[in-house]
Amino acid sequence: AIASAKVKNDKIDSRILAHLLRTELLPLSYVPPKPVRMHRELLRYRASLVKIQTGVKNRVHAILAKNNITHNFSDLFGKQGKAFLTSLSLSETYRMAVDGYLSVLDELEQQIKAVNKRIVVSVKDDEDTGLLMTIPGVGYYSALLIKSEIGDINRFPSAKQLCSYAGLTPSTYSSGNTTFHGHITKQGSKWLRWIAAEAIGHCVAKPGHLQAFYRRLQRRKGEKIAKVATERKLLEWIYHMLKERKTFQKIEKMVSYQGEPVSVTGLK
Repeated sequence: AIASAKVKNDKIDSRILAHLLRTELLPLSYVPPKPVRMHRELLRYRASLVKIQTGVKNRVHAILAKNNITHNFSDLFGKQGKAFLTSLSLSETYRMAVDGYLSVLDELEQQIKAVNKRIVVSVKDDEDTGLLMTIPGVGYYSALLIKSEIGDINRFPSAKQLCSYAGLTPSTYSSGNTTFHGHITKQGSKWLRWIAAEAIGHCVAKPGHLQAFYRRLQRRKGEKIAKVATERKLLEWIYHMLKERKTFQKIEKMVSYQGEPVSVTGLK
């Protein structure tokens, strides 16, 4: 109403807002309690540190690739792996870069350990976390991040609303009898969307319904669409897990391989 007004000033805008408020046409935004907000920020901080850590490790791998150096370490950044990196004979520039990245990784590890201790103290014996940890590939901190981003599951009337909150539903443009579905909105919690994408890699690697769902869509729609659709499917399962107090395995048993419709219309 304000954006399309012919005459626009603060007085008119405030009157329109007051009218919308009086008629209860203004939607209320969910504001979690302060303890929940602080816990959410703590988990987001840890997730950001882990993302930075992954980026630094990737840069070290890139340097090794440029120098055609291979290794057999399962963890290149473990104790023996770091000793290997330190002993490499590299040019002055690459040597400086690797040593610098290793120093950054040491500091990041200390910061992550510190925030881990803080998180463990703030949350103990949480039932929702235990349920979420039954999802393949979802550990303690990932489960806590999912829970903190969702907040109170009862504020979502359905699983579709939860998926929309994560920005995993396709945008829709409709006029008359024509309806066009565009890319996913990516509006809402980017952290919930990110952790769902991280978990999907483990879920589709394990034989089960999500793997079958993913592969079926991959053949028909391609890998990108299949991945997004499976992320949305996982969030729908998470909704029922928290709402009905069921583990991932129980939800999977309840799902019929034959009877569940595949709805990916418009995902791009």
